[in-house]
Parts: sequence; C-alpha cells; structure tokens
Amino acid sequence: MSAKKRESVGKKREKELAALANAEKCLREIFGKFHVDENQTDRPDAAIVTTPCEDGGENRRIGIEITTVDPENALEYYNEEKSIESLNRKRIDAHLRGEVLPAQLAKKAVIGLPKEYISDGVMSKEGEYHEYHQNGDFDQLVLIASSEFREVDDDLLRYHSQWANYLLSEAEYPYDYVILVLEKVGKCMLIYDRQRPSTKEPEDDMAPTVGFWRSGFMPMGRGNLGLSATPPAIEMRRKKKR
Repeated sequence: MSAKKRESVGKKREKELAALANAEKCLREIFGKFHVDENQTDRPDAAIVTTPCEDGGENRRIGIEITTVDPENALEYYNEEKSIESLNRKRIDAHLRGEVLPAQLAKKAVIGLPKEYISDGVMSKEGEYHEYHQNGDFDQLVLIASSEFREVDDDLLRYHSQWANYLLSEAEYPYDYVILVLEKVGKCMLIYDRQRPSTKEPEDDMAPTVGFWRSGFMPMGRGNLGLSATPPAIEMRRKKKR
C-alpha cells in the first residue's frame, strides 16, 4: 500500500473512531455497559460487546456500520484545501507583480438539506445488512449516521429526525437502530428504532440550507471578500446522479 493510500485509510479510520466515540452516550442508553471490540475494523466498521447485568444475562455482540449523510460533492468541496492553496499561490504571485486582485472568495456555497437528507444518506448501506449478519457473529446491527454540516438547532434537528424516522420506517430499513452524530458539537441522537417504527407522516415541510465560505489571499485593505454577488473562484462540482 502506498504512503498516500495509508494516509487516506488512516484518516478514514480516525473519522470512524471519532463518530463511534460521539455515539457512545446513545449506545449506552440502548445497550447499557459495553466495551469496544478492537479487532473489528471493517465490514462492519466497528463492534461493541455488552456487559451482562449483575442479575444475569449474556454478552451480546453488536455490529456498527458508520457512514456520512452529508452530500458527497458538498462534503468534498467543504474539506478540500489543495485548490485554495493553488489559488493563493497564483494570487500572491499576481500581487507581487503589481496586479490588482479581484475581491473574490475562494469557495462559497449554500447546500440544501431536504427532508430526505438523512434517509437518502444511509440507504446506500442497506445492502450490507444481510451480508454482515451472514458473515459475522452479531446479535444486532447499528448504523451511525455522521454529519459535519448539521449543528444543534432544535427546530431543524426535530424536522430532520422526524422525517428520517418516518422515511426509514416506511422503507422497513433493516438496521436495528440508526444514531445521528453531529460532529461539530460531538452529540448524538437516536433517530430510528426498527422495533418502534413511525407510522405518522410529519406535518412539517421546510427547505433548510447550510451555507459556508472559504477565504483566499487578499492584501489588507484591498477589498471586501464577502461580496454576495461575486461568484467563488473555485466552483463546487455537480452532484453525481444516482
């Protein structure tokens, strides 16, 4: 494996472990005491083993799959930094040559997070459920849905969680539980329990969005990078069709 590939795998594992840690509160509320099976690292991404209560019971092994629900193209645009570094080098060179730099943000976008945002994000993992049960020794399977975009906003969180519960229930999603993890604030929320499906369609219908921007090099006092009418220097690629 190349060094670049090892670095990519390492970063992916770090994100998975961070999501697992952020979901710990919710996992303990569901399963009680447990310890993490350090040997489980792929297909599914993790596993926990429950600790029996003092009055008896058996250890249960719970498989955990971890995935992001943020739109792939938006998440890549949000996190990628090399294009900004390249843009800054060009702008610095132009500034040193005495050229006047246009007031322009490096990146700017408004991302729609519709009612299907979470349910669409986890549906790609539906097919692995039966494979994990067939090939692994798991009593139950949990899906951790991780988001970098969502923050704690009571109204929006209630909106997205209610719709996710309803849409996953309607689709008879096979995972026993789905836990939403908000990476920015390190919080978790149980949004789907297969044993308690939602049968009532939510009444709320909103059109929530999240916006972000990234600045590039600009000499002090030479312009306003936040001009709303100015398109970003680096455009976000279009979302791939499913």
